[in-house]
This record gives sequence, C-alpha cells and structure tokens, in this order.
Amino acid sequence: MTPLRVLFVVSGSPDSASPRYRAAHIAQALACTEGVETRIVSADAPGPVPVYQGEILVLHRLGFAGAGGRFLKAARQVGALVVWSTDDLIFTPDFAHHIGLQFPDDPVRYRQHRAAGKDFAHLMRSCDAVLVSTEYLAQCARGALACPEGSESIPTEKPVPPPVYVVRNFLCTAQLKQAEAALLSASISPRRDKELDTPSVTLAYLSGSATHDRDLAAIAAPLAATLARFSQVNLLLVGPVAVPSALQTLAGGGRVLRHPFVPWEDLPGLFTHCRVDINLAPLDLSRPFGHAKSEVKFLEAAAVGVPTIASHAAGFAEGIRPGENCLLAASGAEWEQVLSDLIGPTKAGRIGDRAKASLQERGTAATNAALVRAAFQELAQRQDFGSGPKKAVVVRPAARDRAAAAWRRLEQKLMWVSVRGQRHLRLLRAEVE
Repeated sequence: MTPLRVLFVVSGSPDSASPRYRAAHIAQALACTEGVETRIVSADAPGPVPVYQGEILVLHRLGFAGAGGRFLKAARQVGALVVWSTDDLIFTPDFAHHIGLQFPDDPVRYRQHRAAGKDFAHLMRSCDAVLVSTEYLAQCARGALACPEGSESIPTEKPVPPPVYVVRNFLCTAQLKQAEAALLSASISPRRDKELDTPSVTLAYLSGSATHDRDLAAIAAPLAATLARFSQVNLLLVGPVAVPSALQTLAGGGRVLRHPFVPWEDLPGLFTHCRVDINLAPLDLSRPFGHAKSEVKFLEAAAVGVPTIASHAAGFAEGIRPGENCLLAASGAEWEQVLSDLIGPTKAGRIGDRAKASLQERGTAATNAALVRAAFQELAQRQDFGSGPKKAVVVRPAARDRAAAAWRRLEQKLMWVSVRGQRHLRLLRAEVE
C-alpha cells in the first residue's frame, strides 16, 4: 500500500499558535493511523526542501508571492496535490478592515494587509483544494472562489473552483498531559478561600497580542457592571491586552489583575495556579473576522475543566453545545446576564465538567483522527501524477526577492515600534489621569 505523504509548509515558526493547530496537530491526528508520513517545514527555512511525486502539500497562510509560488511550482513539476490552508479570514482585500486597520491611521500595515489579502486569494485560487477550521470560514472561501480574479462580488461558473474542506481545531496529546499535570498539582494545594461564605471568583481573559484590544473592549461595560455588583469577583488579564477605559477605575482599586504572556506549554498551569473560575472569549462581532474564529479558547480552558463564556460568533458556535458545555452572549446585556448567572460555583463547576467531557469526546487528536484521515484520503484521490519527475527541490528565493521581503519586514517593524510607542503613551496618560 502506497503511504500517504503530507508536507506542511507554514508561515513563520512551526511552534507558533496557528501553525501548531493547523499543521502539528493535524499531523499528529494523521499519525494515529498507519501508512502516513508527515513533514512540517517553515517557509522561511534557509535550506532546500524536497517535494515528491504523490505528496500532498499543505501551504498554511502563504501568499503566491515568495514561498507560496515556489512550492506551487515545484508541486506542479512532480504532480503533487496542493492545498491552501487558513484559520482566519485573510483572503480578501478587506483583510485590513477585518483585523481592525483603518487608513490613514496605520498606512503601512493597511497597505501591506490589503496587498496580502489579494496575494492570499491568488494562491488560494491556484491550489487544488482549500482547508479551513470552521464552516463559516468555508462559506467565505467558497464565496471568494466563486468570483473571478480581481472581483469581490461577481459570481462566475468557470473555471471550476477548488473544493473547500473543514477540519476543526483540536488539542494535541502534549496539551492534555500538561492539563492533567496542572490539575494534579492544584489538587495538592486546595484553595485558601474555600471555607469563606463568599469565596473569590476570578474571571480571566487570555490574549496573545495587543491586536485583541477591540475584542476585550467589546465586553468592557458588562465586565465593569459585574465587578461593581459582585465584590468577590476579580478580572485577570493575561498578555499585552490594554485595560479598557470602562475598567480603569476598577484596575486602580486592585480588582483588575495583570499577568504576562505565557507560552502554550504553561497555559494549563496558569489556569490552575491563578485559580481561574471562568474563562472569557469575547470577539468583536462587528467584523466578519471575528465570526470566522474557532473555539480554541474553549478547548484550552476545557482541558482543565474551566467553563467558558464566549461571544456568539458563527464559527465559534459551531464547535460547542451552547448552554450545555459553553455559554454564549451576543450583546452587552446578555454578557452581563450570563456573567451573573455563572458567578455561582455550582453552575460554573457543572458547565466546566461538561466542557472537559466534550473535549475528551471530540476535541483531541485521537478523536479527530478518523475525520482527518478521511479528508486527506479524499484529497489523495484527486491527484493526477502525470509522467513528470519523481522529485523537485524548492530552493531559497533569489537575492532580489529576499531583499524585498526584508524591506517589508523592516517597514512593518518600524511601524509597529511607532504604534506601540503611541499606545504606550496613551496608556500612560490614562494611568496618570
């Protein structure tokens, strides 16, 4: 039997969040069955990368310019199947608006993200199939593929667009082991406030970057009302997210706690060590970008039995059972109501237990192995090997391409420095006031 060979080519470091979920975790699910060989490489790798006939190439978040085009060309030479992969709504020129950029507030990143959206769409249309993380994102991809190149609203019947497959995000074996270790450690050191009449309750929002400021700001008012109503409730903000103005007074009173960003390996320990009672997963629903997000925050909290309250985003809602293992809220009033309902330890514990049980049922690499294998076997049947060579090598880009990429990175870095500086001054001014 010919083995199923899959090469994942990711943008940036393979250990960063998106490549881990969309490459390493999927590769682990494929490895649960025999006859599968997987490789994961970074598109920025300096050395040559071989591409073999009959292989399935998964190009995750790559554009046509640069590495994406080079890998596509090598795949065409040997008859390998090419799949374009994404877990965010990044394949339209409106990408800049989707992530909250406005012109002329941030002209460099706005221009770069508009160009990137067009480039992602170009490669997506050039591939044999598309792989996404939510059905909402799949619908957006199908809509974009139905329009001709350069058009955003005119459907077309020709040529036949590539099919779109959905493989949802799930946790890997290492995350499950870390969660069990964190729970064991927490059981050895019980809560000190357990015997109090009104034990403290910690709400937590975990952010990976400052780009989530708008997500947290979307629920700042109901959070402020909840903290004002319940004196035993505190808010823990993890990562570089800014404290919204509605919470500034409470932050000055010690009710809003801060914790630096932690690597993914330490996330379960953070939940248990900081005694997180309720995990928050707000999203700015005014943007389609937020609706395309999957339920990763729910999965990571469920691993340690912590219940999640999330915005009623379309993609997120697909992966949970609303009201049973996760609570959803669409408006500020709903957030305030759901927060009040979940403050009680009995209901929170019950939903947390259900979340952990549902994770074990369908949120791990093992439970998703059959679905992932079936999707890739269907992809393999679409291959047309032809009579070309058995192997092609993707080499480093030419000096001109490397110089252009370096200039784009420098330009973006300088803009980021400026944006961070302005943001720091705004936060410092607000703190002084």
